[in-house]
Amino acid sequence: MRLRAYWERNFLLCEGVIPFLLAALLAVYVFGFDGAEHSDMFLKGKRVHIYGATTAAAAALLGTMIAAVAIILGWIDSPRLTILRKSEKYPELWAVFRQAMWSLGGLTMLSLICLPFDQDKAPVWALTVSFVWLSSFAAVRLARAVWVVHRLVEILAFPEEEKVQQPG
Repeated sequence: MRLRAYWERNFLLCEGVIPFLLAALLAVYVFGFDGAEHSDMFLKGKRVHIYGATTAAAAALLGTMIAAVAIILGWIDSPRLTILRKSEKYPELWAVFRQAMWSLGGLTMLSLICLPFDQDKAPVWALTVSFVWLSSFAAVRLARAVWVVHRLVEILAFPEEEKVQQPG
């Protein structure tokens, strides 16, 4: 229970550490234990497809996130959000969106960089590890942003007695 309480108080940090650890494990495996050969077997012939699809998806999600923030800004002065605006957690709401947008923008750019430089004939493992880190970080921040939007929709669209049931 203490871990959950810590996580809830420090979710930006906790959720940021997970992608870093994932990328660090890959880096140790690839660079420290000669895992490049095994990893290359998995990625052979797939890099261009992974990077191409990620470029398109990250760019589309970035546009969606920008639109969501614009819509939220239109509703932020709603009386139903007064308690949120006065909360000490209010800056974290915007931190979630800022980090989601920056990570999706960065992932779009990194994917574009990886397309010509990280190829099967000459893999650049530093780019691969960076891609794993940034794609994981963007996914975590996107998931949190979706959760925030869900909670905001509950507050704005449903009176207290008609709250939407939480999944699970």
